[in-house]
Amino acid sequence: MDRAEAFTKFPTAKEVRVFLDTVSLSGCGFGMTAEGERVFLNARLVSAVGLQEGDTVTCQILPNYEDRRDDVPFRAIRADNPRRVVVTVDQDYDDPPEAVEPDVAAEPTIKDRILQHLRDTGPTCTGTLVKVMGDPSLGTTEMHALCSAMHKVGTIARADVYRRAGQDRASMVVWALSANEFEVDQ
Repeated sequence: MDRAEAFTKFPTAKEVRVFLDTVSLSGCGFGMTAEGERVFLNARLVSAVGLQEGDTVTCQILPNYEDRRDDVPFRAIRADNPRRVVVTVDQDYDDPPEAVEPDVAAEPTIKDRILQHLRDTGPTCTGTLVKVMGDPSLGTTEMHALCSAMHKVGTIARADVYRRAGQDRASMVVWALSANEFEVDQ
């Protein structure tokens, strides 16, 4: 099914860029649009396209099923992998298509680059990580989602910084390899 057919079959589908921040143990993926909306990608789509945490992909999305819409408002019905494999959820095939891997040595993932930056420079705020990574598809929302996912599994530590007492929300979030890096030597 090509792009035109997908929009004909699903006229309410919209095309958006999705940052994949989590792939569960069951293979399902969860991502976020630039507007901060959560998107579900089923395991078949994640596997067929060869998606990994940290990928930014173009997806066609629909409102999620009514019983799941409160937690994750959208679901992807089609995804275009950065490695240029295009798969539609409802297409029939016996074996998933093979991803065409580039001949060059594997580039480090965005997670690897974040960890290397934290090793080299120490604690860093989300905005600085966005600038250092230099990836135009990664905005503050996507970087925060990725770092939050890394924090959730214990890969990195997080510190919320408040400019004034009593603020409801942190003014900035700082990330480090461990909580020990936030200690100030006197």
